[in-house]
Amino acid sequence: MLMSNFLRQTRAGGATEASDVLVQCLQDLLRRLVSRKGVKHAIIAVERGDESFRWIGAAGDAKPDGTPMRADTPFFIASVDKLFTATVILKLRERRHVGLDEPISTYLPQTLIGGLHRLGGVDYTGTITVRHLLSHTSGLADWLEDRPKGGRSLVERLIHEGDMSLSIDDLVHIVRDQLPP
Repeated sequence: MLMSNFLRQTRAGGATEASDVLVQCLQDLLRRLVSRKGVKHAIIAVERGDESFRWIGAAGDAKPDGTPMRADTPFFIASVDKLFTATVILKLRERRHVGLDEPISTYLPQTLIGGLHRLGGVDYTGTITVRHLLSHTSGLADWLEDRPKGGRSLVERLIHEGDMSLSIDDLVHIVRDQLPP
């Protein structure tokens, strides 16, 4: 409610003054958030739809050694990304940039996705649609929790080996080569 009132004020005029007050309010909110029990770090972003105001803040320790959290510090958000991904895809659909029933090959390079869903010697990758991915009905493995033959799941590896950085190419390799359908 407080932020909503400030954002309305910035639209009505006095944008610089109201924005300065809002920034201070957001920084205080962020500091209070990371002082709570169980909250180690946080990143908050607030943006107006018309892009007249944008603020990103970070606080807390990114690592146990005291490395401070920054707005660009990568961190694992687990299944929360499903909500963000679905929201972005549906906004792109609304703007007619993405079709839910289009094959993923329309949007992703063949060099990345080729052979992603091979079963019985047939590559079914070309039949996977955006809708399949959003609804988890593509037949692709769960790259995070499924175990490759004789190996550990990525979650188990993270627990035993610690932090690791994985690119989209790394994740596709895991699904295609280590977790076939």
